Amino acid sequence: MGYSVTSNVYLRNLYGNNKDYISGSTRSQASKKTVISADSQALAKGAKIMTGLDYGTKAKDDDIENSLLGNNLKAFIDSYNNTLNSASGSELRDIKKLADKLKDFSKEYESELEKLGITFDEKGYMSLASAAVENLDNKKFEKIFGQDSDFTKTVRTLAKKLYRHIDASV
Repeated sequence: MGYSVTSNVYLRNLYGNNKDYISGSTRSQASKKTVISADSQALAKGAKIMTGLDYGTKAKDDDIENSLLGNNLKAFIDSYNNTLNSASGSELRDIKKLADKLKDFSKEYESELEKLGITFDEKGYMSLASAAVENLDNKKFEKIFGQDSDFTKTVRTLAKKLYRHIDASV
């Protein structure tokens, strides 16, 4: 696995009743379909939360808003990475195709995301630089993740398609 996941309250919120599938032995022992289902639901929820955040006009010293955005962003990235990992490992051709679409689509935003401190490794996993969270500029993040963002809307749509494909194949 080329990424790490730190379970926290924000990530557990995305997974809801599926929080046992965030990481660890429960995840590795569950069926691939169960894990992809949990991951894709969490990613769709994460994208929805990111579009619903109030990016407003924050003062530089507003640690609460900074922390809220940073923690939700980390949870979104973790759910993205989990989804990419589980869907890429699927035997189902349609699921793999959707994982590739998710990866390819995200790469289209690579330069914009890099400016925010979000980078991709060779397998397509996202990572967030700690300095990005410490020096958040809400308006810049709103362009990519806010309500009018094509990025989060498309990620959410692809996550829902993944879930529907798994649901239909059970």
